[in-house]
Amino acid sequence: MQQEQEISQQQLSLLMRNKEHFHKAFLAQGYWMPESKSQFCTKAWMQEVFFLECWCPKKKEISFMTCLNPPPGRDVSDMICRMIEDKEDWGSDQQQKQFRRMAVHMRRHLPPRDWMLGLLSKMHPDNEIFKKGYHPPKKERAQQVQPTIPNHNGFFDNLPPLSASELRKGNGFKLNLLTKKQRKQQQLARLEEQEQRLTASKAKKQAELDDLEDEEDGIQLRVTKAEFDLIRRAKEAGLDQGRAVAPD
Repeated sequence: MQQEQEISQQQLSLLMRNKEHFHKAFLAQGYWMPESKSQFCTKAWMQEVFFLECWCPKKKEISFMTCLNPPPGRDVSDMICRMIEDKEDWGSDQQQKQFRRMAVHMRRHLPPRDWMLGLLSKMHPDNEIFKKGYHPPKKERAQQVQPTIPNHNGFFDNLPPLSASELRKGNGFKLNLLTKKQRKQQQLARLEEQEQRLTASKAKKQAELDDLEDEEDGIQLRVTKAEFDLIRRAKEAGLDQGRAVAPD
């Protein structure tokens, strides 16, 4: 069995210094990679791919399929993640773990849609989204249930609607005939809607923060050999001076 070759940290520093260099190395090795500036392509994900802890196919392994009407990126991501999480026979135990890790990263950061369509071409080339007549299902926006007002004794029957000029003009007064309970329910519904938006915004900001932390983790202090020798000599001189003045 051929022994795996290794390189030193100094040799590595001559080949790559940042995330972009790492990304280019993957491209040179033929990996099907998302754009380096995408939120999904973090240093943490690439490290897992490098150490064979996370799955990423090579470009030559993919028979790219055409999707004329692709669904939104979030829908494609959910489709792939559900496929990974529901299927139990992705190969060996190591391959199973690699696919699971890919789903974890995709749930955390949304990858570019075109890149995910390449993954789906590899994983499930017969998927319905690659069929000629496929159209993504239309999503109906959830409409807020409007509270109703009782029409006592036909009070509102046969009343003429306001004219366009009356609707435009307004007078700063908004008639509210809701009961106290209905008003509280309406306020609660608005708060729940705001909470959902805040949760989505918080998740997005956390993902951006994680990306910044990944970038900072990849920053390394670099000094020249002359500077390193100067620092080493200064430390040695300090130690020698400390020994000279140390009490018996």
